[in-house]
Amino acid sequence: MHFFCHACQGIILVLDLGQGLNKPQLTLLWPITSSHRCSGALHPLCHQPNQRTNGPALSATALPLIRTRIGLIAKLAPVSTLALLLDPINMAAAPQQGSTAPPSSSSSEPVKVAVIGSGLAGLTTAFLLSSLQDDITHARVFEVHLFEKSSSLGMDSASIPVPCECSDCASSDKAKDSEALKQPSEPHQTGRIDVPMRSFFPEYYPVLTKVYKYLGITTQVTDNSMSFFNLANNPSEPTEFFPLPSTFPHNNPLSPSASPALSRGSNGNESKQPSGTKPAASGTNHAYFTFSTHYIPFTNNTFSTPDLPSLFLLLTHPLAFLGFWVRIVRVCLDYLRLLAISKWAYSRNELLTYRPGQISSESPFASMTVGEFFRKYRFSNEFARDAFLPLFSGVCTCSFASLEQFPVAAVLEYVARCMPFGRMSFVDCGINTVCHKLSRNVDHVHLSTRIVRVEPLVSPKPKLSPFGTPLVRVETDQGKVFEFAHVVFATQANQAAQLLRQSSQQAGSDAADSAGDFDHAEQDQIKTLDRFKYERSLVVCHTDESLLPANPLLWRCMNFAHVQRSDPSLSPSSRGDESSISYSPQDVSMCTHYINISQPNLPRRIFQTTNPIMMPDPEKQIHSTWFERAVVTWDSMMAIDDLNMLQGKGQRWFVGSYAYPGIPLLEGCVVTAIDVAQGIALACGGRRLVPEWER
Repeated sequence: MHFFCHACQGIILVLDLGQGLNKPQLTLLWPITSSHRCSGALHPLCHQPNQRTNGPALSATALPLIRTRIGLIAKLAPVSTLALLLDPINMAAAPQQGSTAPPSSSSSEPVKVAVIGSGLAGLTTAFLLSSLQDDITHARVFEVHLFEKSSSLGMDSASIPVPCECSDCASSDKAKDSEALKQPSEPHQTGRIDVPMRSFFPEYYPVLTKVYKYLGITTQVTDNSMSFFNLANNPSEPTEFFPLPSTFPHNNPLSPSASPALSRGSNGNESKQPSGTKPAASGTNHAYFTFSTHYIPFTNNTFSTPDLPSLFLLLTHPLAFLGFWVRIVRVCLDYLRLLAISKWAYSRNELLTYRPGQISSESPFASMTVGEFFRKYRFSNEFARDAFLPLFSGVCTCSFASLEQFPVAAVLEYVARCMPFGRMSFVDCGINTVCHKLSRNVDHVHLSTRIVRVEPLVSPKPKLSPFGTPLVRVETDQGKVFEFAHVVFATQANQAAQLLRQSSQQAGSDAADSAGDFDHAEQDQIKTLDRFKYERSLVVCHTDESLLPANPLLWRCMNFAHVQRSDPSLSPSSRGDESSISYSPQDVSMCTHYINISQPNLPRRIFQTTNPIMMPDPEKQIHSTWFERAVVTWDSMMAIDDLNMLQGKGQRWFVGSYAYPGIPLLEGCVVTAIDVAQGIALACGGRRLVPEWER
């Protein structure tokens, strides 16, 4: 019997019982496509019902045998197929093409699903499940409860209103107060600033782009210009500590006194500046590279070129003029070489495969890190140290030390798909509109609600769902208790692991003994989630121009600043404890987004700085908050495969950018949400779930 493309992930499962139940033959055929989706041309049986061979439903006798032979496909099957095999309910043969039929249940009540976290992954999961309707009654198939610890949806919880400077506000006494400018009254808001910055490249985010288009979210291609400069005031402390805000997000300025090094001069002596002001710069922020963006006529594409020095520099400083040309030639040649290597490897399928193993073992980049790549191919310091590391430290929001340990295949994949003609885009209407449209069908949104416990209802007697699986008990910090058929963890991996560990400890040994295999799966999930590591980053919105190049003519959309690494041993081994943000100023790139280039209608100049090496003037700070970002290693890449094997065990599912191959970005949030929604539909006895934007 044949099972064709159950989740449209380019898989065919063939089960041959012709030699008897004791000798089942399992065959998996996986067409390779660059987009990780069935193309139709390579996988025609998925899209031509008349060519299907429909077989009977799997019998109860055959199911245990499939479980015993699961090792045959453990390294090949995606989460949706594994869910089909491990939780078989009404498993009929191939569904009708394009069907979005709901799960079949003995009860007319909708299946209750909890989604913990309302970032993009959680919102997409909730949107997909809450939009599914019965083909006959058109009733909701799933009753989705969305839980968020913040007072607003998580994807938009740190965004801020644009400070108002209208004539009415400017003439009022209240507007003269600095706090009034930082937190304007509702009627006078002129827009919003997304925090953190939510840019994306359609070339690297194909599924996210489809989602935005389906939701009617308009986007605009914006300037992708960049500047690279050295800070004039180099911090002398090897490690800086910033206290974490007491609430999330944090809308008050951070005083530089929170970090002793930030209130000192470059020589380490106490600064003579008055209390509450930023440290005085000992020189100017010198930009050594700048790149401008050019639009290709009659297309929506752009490309960047280095800005050349003026002839005045040749006449006044001929040696500096010559030195600039030597440096820029080296950078351009190495950039072209990086493009050639990445494009060639991408065309030969030597980078990410988006299937178990993540990268072919025959690839020359298998197990190679970014640091090893630059040493092997002998890239110049001008390119690697002064351009590449600052740029991708900003893209990945991590330290240089962590970036050097990234699997180079993930970085080359990004380069091959986004450069040199990538279109950096922003959402026109702001992320709050995205949140509203994705949550519009969700009937139960629980804001300011923290989940404190998630455990199976197995003691003293299991309480089962209509599908024969134990229900899951979810408890909030307000003492409310819910029962769900499935729970989706749309949080960071470390937060999901902490919640599961805390729930396991609270349950006690008696409940754990009753849980049996359920508890063993939980421990495996915790161990796998612990393999995803995170680094913290501080984000500050401000109006302080001293964090940009000294010459305003050299300000670009993205401005990367760093200090020279005089001693590699200064790289920190830890990002601080639970109450601080810690990073070495010599091991990180300070990225300042000149927001007015992306949003030209703002009333004044506003900047957003990530990982500030020097703090903005407290009087010019508008908003500050912090985030954690997953750091990619070869172990975390392999952990994705292990996590996929554990999806759905104990009715627990995991979504997020960390669970998708490559650099953790918004694309991974959407793709993992689709996969898990499909898995839940199949686990409940349903048929293929096809998102509207894929039709």
